[in-house]
Order: sequence, then C-alpha cells, then structure tokens
Amino acid sequence: MKGNAKNKGFTLVELAVVIVIIGVLAAVAVPRFLSTTETAVDAQVQATADAVRSAYSIYLAQHKGTKPSCRDLFDTVEEIRVTSNNTAEGARDANLKLYCLSRGGKATGVQVYNANSATYKDRKHAYTVNFR
Repeated sequence: MKGNAKNKGFTLVELAVVIVIIGVLAAVAVPRFLSTTETAVDAQVQATADAVRSAYSIYLAQHKGTKPSCRDLFDTVEEIRVTSNNTAEGARDANLKLYCLSRGGKATGVQVYNANSATYKDRKHAYTVNFR
C-alpha cells in the first residue's frame, strides 16, 4: 500500500500478486480433493462387498450351513436395496451397484461397482468376492 493518507487502498500489482497466489493454491488443492473423493468411493465399494461377505457368513451360521439365494442374501444387508433377484443398489447411493453370482439358485459370490469409482467403475472392473 503506497501513497499518502488520502490514497488508501491496494495497488494493481498487489492485487495481481494475491490473485496469482489464490490461483496457485486452487491448482494444488483441486486435484488433491478429486483424488481423495475417488479413494473414498473405492473404499465404499470394498466396504459394501465386505458387508455382503459378512452377511453371507451370518446367514450360513443362522441357517445351519444352508447357502442363501441371492435374494435372501441381499435382503439381509441394510445398506442396499434389492432391484431384482440377482441385483441390488446402494440405499443412499444409486451409483453403487451389486450383482450376485450364483449357481444352482445359491449365491456363490458378489460383484460390487460404482460409476463414480476410478477403479471399480463398471461390472467388467467390479470388486469381486467369491464365497467359500
């Protein structure tokens, strides 16, 4: 701030420097934020698959070793909404999709993916859990 007591304010150079600093900070912060968001979505996919795996184990224990159908398995997981016998989606995130793998009418695994995920973006690249 130059000038005498009558000229109060910032010079054009000072304002330009501040704008450049804000631009540099934004250029660094935005990619980091986007990377963190993608990592969070990937973690959501993995956590959902692990929840289904746990639901499968609990179902086996409660039903004396009888394997569940895909529909019965999906019905036991609160975070998802069943859309058909072999598919479900996230209750809070419709981009979260689940596809149940089955043989002989019994669940053998699950594929989980999210369109917003960098890693697990579609069924071809889904996070897959096979049940034993």
